[in-house]
Amino acid sequence: MRLICGSLTKKMEAITEIDAAPCSLSQSVVSYMRYKCENNELKGIEREAFHLHCSARQLQRILNRLESENAVYKTGKGSYRLK
Repeated sequence: MRLICGSLTKKMEAITEIDAAPCSLSQSVVSYMRYKCENNELKGIEREAFHLHCSARQLQRILNRLESENAVYKTGKGSYRLK
């Protein structure tokens, strides 16, 4: 019973964290990469900008800033992965 309750608690925490509105677009991008992208890797700036409800240029600026802060690293053209 404890195992089931613990598992459900972790799932509810993860869902709440995903659905909670992050304060900034940078936090939204990190959350999106962590919970929605396969292998924590964002591929295709244009497509992902549409999903994040921002412009491709704005997303590129955020990813460049996150890269300079060593939060993500570039794996290829238009591809970034969380560290």
